[in-house]
Amino acid sequence: MIQEPVLLFLNAGRRVELIRNVRAAFQLLGFGGRIVTTDINKLAPGLYLGDSQHVLPPCSDSRFLGKFLDICLKERVSLVIPLIDPDLAILSDHREMINATGARVLVSNAEAIQICGDKFETTKFLEANGFITPRIFDLKEARRHGCPLFIKPADGSASINSYKVNTDEELKFFAHYVPNAMIQEFVEGEEFTVDVFSDWTGEPLAAVPRRRLKVRAGEVSVGKVEKRSALESLAKEVAKVLGTVGPINVQAITSDQAIYIIEINPRFGGGCPLSMAAGLPLAKWVSQMALDQPIERDQFVVDDGLSMLRFDDSMFLHVDDSPR
Repeated sequence: MIQEPVLLFLNAGRRVELIRNVRAAFQLLGFGGRIVTTDINKLAPGLYLGDSQHVLPPCSDSRFLGKFLDICLKERVSLVIPLIDPDLAILSDHREMINATGARVLVSNAEAIQICGDKFETTKFLEANGFITPRIFDLKEARRHGCPLFIKPADGSASINSYKVNTDEELKFFAHYVPNAMIQEFVEGEEFTVDVFSDWTGEPLAAVPRRRLKVRAGEVSVGKVEKRSALESLAKEVAKVLGTVGPINVQAITSDQAIYIIEINPRFGGGCPLSMAAGLPLAKWVSQMALDQPIERDQFVVDDGLSMLRFDDSMFLHVDDSPR
């Protein structure tokens, strides 16, 4: 009898494409499989793609861990896949408790999560390891450097409160308006996200660059796969030095002078379905990791130039029938 994976997507949110792709991979691998979904919001569309669905409190709630572990036991979860930044640290910190339920969690080590979660720490890590990244300034240094500049929260996500600063007046305003503000050198160039995937040992298996052509609410809405060997090698090296496990996405800007690493997110990126559609077998690898099977490192072909045009879709259901 073929063993079947049970994958739990934590805070499924709007990740409909990703979950659908993983379910399709079950069929390609020749076995069934179950998907469990959770979210803090019973109206999250991704929640309703699960064979089993659960509403959980946020990870900051003292009830979260106990309820989450109960679900892992009840559903016989084999692999937990976190999808939002706030959940990463608590899962990494309680890895042994999760393992005791029979589940493994696809999350990197605590140090990597801490580095990626604080953009000041990300910059320190990149500079210390010889990677090129935009310089950061305090307010006085920023005024001496002059505009344009870029400002964003050091602990932010989804491009919320991130702004290009064009004048001294804007600098003065945004330096006080943006919470936990980090002021950066502004770099002109093409913006990429590189999807990197590593095995349990931290060995990067693949990297696929996708150019961000249009962004909405911090997530790519139009993108294009563009194979660039230097960018792929650089993103793999970042993952290797960090010692990450599973999916990360490395954000970069390519200019005439250099490749600048901007951010590192140790989870599936919102645009990763483009890399999957282009041939990156992420869903297959995740399923094999769930079963504790060796990852098949067969050669795969990436469809260079494949574009993604995202659009809105809808679900229709009676909310009274939703999970509690």
